[in-house]
Amino acid sequence: RSMAYHEMQLILVKVLYNFDYELCPESEGWDDQRTFVVWEKGPLMVKLKAVRE
Repeated sequence: RSMAYHEMQLILVKVLYNFDYELCPESEGWDDQRTFVVWEKGPLMVKLKAVRE
């Protein structure tokens, strides 16, 4: 279980480091979510653009 968390962190760090990301227009207001007993989340659409070094 601990190894799986480390692998997920590594993948997330690689994505955040190697790509620029931008919120798509259809995801505007994504943070305005409804909460009941269950958290109702909509899709979060982002555009990824490879970073050139």
